[in-house]
Amino acid sequence: MSGAYNLHWHHTEPINEQFAQAFACPFFLENDANAAALGEKWKGSGEDQANVVFLTLGTGVGGGMIVNHELVVGRHGCAGEIGHLHVTDDEEFQCTCGNQGCLESIASATGLVHLMKKLAETFKEESSLKEKVRSHQQVSVKEIFDAAKEQDVFAVHVVTEFSYYIGLACAHITNTLDPDKIILGGGIAAAGQVLLDHVRLSCERFVFPKARNKERLTLANLGNTAGVLGTAYLVLSKQKG
Repeated sequence: MSGAYNLHWHHTEPINEQFAQAFACPFFLENDANAAALGEKWKGSGEDQANVVFLTLGTGVGGGMIVNHELVVGRHGCAGEIGHLHVTDDEEFQCTCGNQGCLESIASATGLVHLMKKLAETFKEESSLKEKVRSHQQVSVKEIFDAAKEQDVFAVHVVTEFSYYIGLACAHITNTLDPDKIILGGGIAAAGQVLLDHVRLSCERFVFPKARNKERLTLANLGNTAGVLGTAYLVLSKQKG
């Protein structure tokens, strides 16, 4: 395993060999986003689709890409690192990978809270959510989306800005791969339709006209089971191969 920046591993760890030796059995390693992508393609929102991109929004932002029914890993295993697409030149958004302006620095849970605090500094209208921020109360991701569903003006503004960057990334993905489905998963995607609607609006602004199709973007439906099923699919595929 290499490049696990969220674990503060800046070197390569021979995980495969260590586990295979410890348990005396074959061991297969895949990152969580790729495993979830395989699960959603096999038994979830991407079932029966040849070209699927899975985007997981949570502590970080991960991705998995499946093209012609095959997981794309790339030369260095870095394909699908959607969280590291550059989406802003704002120097306030520093990523754990060492770059600035990565999608993960805005569209993760910590990124959303950071974005909310930044927007609260200049937002003029009155809002119960804004008052919580300005009085330094702790605000969760769920509270932000719940407030947006209740039409709190500041919460709607935050969700709109947050979704702008995800939609921009989805448009870049669409313009590059033209997938059958882009699936939003992870803890933040539990916000449901309010998130999906805003991301679709943003994506449609930037996508190539011929590729516009709001139904392409959808929510994951397997939850935490996606990674488990994807891992099972991976092992079955390796055994068949």
